[in-house]
Amino acid sequence: MKSVRKRSKKESNEVFAKNLSLLLKERNLSAAHAAKLIGVSTSTMHGWVSGTSPTDLAAVLRLSEVLHVDFQFLLTGVNARTERAILEGFDFEREPVLNGLFAIELRRLSPKKGGPL
Repeated sequence: MKSVRKRSKKESNEVFAKNLSLLLKERNLSAAHAAKLIGVSTSTMHGWVSGTSPTDLAAVLRLSEVLHVDFQFLLTGVNARTERAILEGFDFEREPVLNGLFAIELRRLSPKKGGPL
């Protein structure tokens, strides 16, 4: 079974920088203009695009709002809203069931061709 590997700080910064660069390009925004919109210096924004770790998460939140993307997606590349939407289709027991024997199998889901995802 494949284990999930935690990203290093450098890898996380690279994901953020890549997402930010792509989103700025898609939105036709310069780094300088985006910086002005969220109240950070141009050098801070250029640093983020270059892979510097953001220390002001409130500014990153403002940036996600300006770019109209999920905060978690901007930072990690994982779309939390999609995951929550999938989970909303299920009922969960309030209390965990901790008695009895269980066999748990995990299988990766992939979207059906022509499906909603």
